[in-house]
Amino acid sequence: MEKPTKLSLDVLGYIADILGADRQHPQDRRITGWSTVDALKRLSLTCKFMFPICRRHLFADIRFSFSSPFQQRTGFSEFLLLHPIIATHYAKSLYLDAGQPFSASDYDLLQIMSDSSSLTSIEISSADWNVLLDRESSAFLSLIQIPTLQHLTLRSVDNFPAAALSLCCALTELALYGINYVAPPNTSSSTDDGMQSPLANVTTLELFHSTDRDKYNNTLATLMNSICRIAFDHLKEVLLEITTRAEFLNCTSS
Repeated sequence: MEKPTKLSLDVLGYIADILGADRQHPQDRRITGWSTVDALKRLSLTCKFMFPICRRHLFADIRFSFSSPFQQRTGFSEFLLLHPIIATHYAKSLYLDAGQPFSASDYDLLQIMSDSSSLTSIEISSADWNVLLDRESSAFLSLIQIPTLQHLTLRSVDNFPAAALSLCCALTELALYGINYVAPPNTSSSTDDGMQSPLANVTTLELFHSTDRDKYNNTLATLMNSICRIAFDHLKEVLLEITTRAEFLNCTSS
């Protein structure tokens, strides 16, 4: 009876990388997602050398989701605080549901990630910036200043301070979904024409309104003005939704 062929560590590592990439960019979300996570967990148990490889993918995406029980989220944050290398070196994508309460452990973890993580993608959802706790808004503003951040998504975050986008020094992709209004920057903080636009590196812009189409939307017009000026000649991909003539005229006159 022939012995089963053993797979080399290079092959196992390649399988882990494929699973990790599939988890980040699934082609079929009905099949991937948790099934991919389960496969990575099983693969990490094959031998001691596979654990650190799989861990890199298992913890690449950290989510503070309202769908998770509060105690479960708090326990996860406390676990990550005991192993800070996960949050600072392995995590690449962060999802924050601002409609949920944050625990003291959550804030401590977010502070660590703001100070020393290498996040490349952040999504913030479900918030009215005007009613956020000061500690929440401060934590979010610290996170978007991470120098490695390339992708920022704001989903249903009304009254977001547009001037804060100037803090995103390496941003290449900006997506605003379900937002009717962003707070314009003060005119006194506008950049001079001779200075580089803070959003000059953005190559992908996506902007879709909320379902309330009767409201005037100032988002695009604000992004085209003053300190938030986007260098449209640098954009390679643009997806915009303009629902009223007034909004269109406001943009074209900017």
